[in-house]
Amino acid sequence: MSAVEEFADVLPGLSKRCERLREVSMALQGEILGELEPSMAWQAVEMLGIAPGREAVAGVGVGALVVPEFSMYGVFAGGENAVQRFRRTHPQTDPERQMVLDAMSQAIFTLIGVVEAYPAEDAVVVEDLFQNNQRILLTDSAFTADSPAGEVNCIRMYPMGKFWMCTGLELPIGVDTKHPPLLNYLASDLTRIVQKATSGDETRNGLYAAVVIKTLLAHHYKDSGVSGKIVNEQSDEQAEEHHNEPLLSERIERNGPCPCGSGKKYKKCCGH
Repeated sequence: MSAVEEFADVLPGLSKRCERLREVSMALQGEILGELEPSMAWQAVEMLGIAPGREAVAGVGVGALVVPEFSMYGVFAGGENAVQRFRRTHPQTDPERQMVLDAMSQAIFTLIGVVEAYPAEDAVVVEDLFQNNQRILLTDSAFTADSPAGEVNCIRMYPMGKFWMCTGLELPIGVDTKHPPLLNYLASDLTRIVQKATSGDETRNGLYAAVVIKTLLAHHYKDSGVSGKIVNEQSDEQAEEHHNEPLLSERIERNGPCPCGSGKKYKKCCGH
C-alpha cells in the first residue's frame, strides 16, 4: 500500500472541500491581523532576527508573509497568541467560521518530510519530524504542486479532522543532501531539543519556532548573497537548552561554520 492509499477515504473531493475552508481561514487571519498590536509585530521581527532591508528569501516575502504569520502564531502574551486570544474574545455565530477558528488556535510548528504527493487533490502525505515521523495528510495547493519525496519544510499547520491545513508558513529547507549539516541540525539535533519543550505552546510554537526559522532564513540569505546580517543573540533560556543538549554530529565538521547561522565555528558554538 502506498502512502497516499492510507488516506483513500479522505482524498476524494478534498481539494474542492478545502477551497471554502481556505477562504474562511484567510478571512479570519485578516481580521486577526487587523486587531494585532504593533508591538507584537516588532517582537516577531526581533525574535526572528530579521534585519532591515531583507524583503524576500527563496521567493518568499519575509515582510509580507513570515513576520505577519509569526506575529499571529509565534508571539505570546499572557500565555496565548493572537489567534487564541481572538478565539476567546470573538465567539463566532457561524459554525463553519468557529470550526476553522478552533482549528487555527491549535496550530503547531513543525518540520515535515514529504513522503508522497497527490497533486490531483492538492494533497501530500508527510512525516512530522517532531512527532516521531507520524504520517499525516496535508492539503495546500501552493505547497503540494511539486513536492518531491524527501523534501523537508519548516511549516506551521492546524488539524481539520482527518487532514491538516497550513497557516501560510512554508519555508523549504532542501531535498536530501542540499544542505547536509543544516538538514541534520534542523531535522535531528534541534528536533531533539524541541521535543523536550512540551510545557506549552509558547515554548514550542514561539521560542523554538523562532530558532528554526531564524536558522533557515540565515542560510537562505547566505545562499542568495543578500547583504546584511541575521541577529543571533540568544535568550538565556535558549542558551541553557543548548548547553544542556550538546549537538554532536559526525556529519558536521568541527572546524566548519555552525549550521545555526551564528558565524562561529561549530566546535565553538552548538558543538561546544
